[in-house]
Amino acid sequence: MHFLAKTAFYNNPFQKFITELTQSIWMEKDEESRAMLIALEYLKKGEIVGIFPEGGRSLNGKIREGHPGAAFLALAAKVPVIPIGLINTYKVWPKGKSFPQFARCEMNIGAPLEFKEFYNEYDRAISQKDKAKIREIEEQVVRIIMKEIARLSNQEYPF
Repeated sequence: MHFLAKTAFYNNPFQKFITELTQSIWMEKDEESRAMLIALEYLKKGEIVGIFPEGGRSLNGKIREGHPGAAFLALAAKVPVIPIGLINTYKVWPKGKSFPQFARCEMNIGAPLEFKEFYNEYDRAISQKDKAKIREIEEQVVRIIMKEIARLSNQEYPF
């Protein structure tokens, strides 16, 4: 599985080791599109990509608004999304700590989400370069993904 990882992790030897071990895709602050294209190529080859749609970890355990990257990958590669709800992970690796802490957390794995009903409309919007329609579809799909992640995390998705 290839995770998308912020280059900020590169500064911490432990995080760097983990991200290199998992063959993560390094994501530069201003080069998100490059990382997304690499992730897309992995998906098209049948490999698995892990992405955190919120773009970072929660500091207090509350779900944050999802970004459209996961939707883009699912729609462009025409692959399902396996939603995962994480509970109490903010206690395992609190912001500012160099290493994980011992804390109990949970992972709830949901059923695959398929977005076949969006493929034709998305492909049409791409071919017509209709940015507004592309964004609308991606926002719809990311909302579906995030609502399921919230459910699996015993939360509501307020966005």
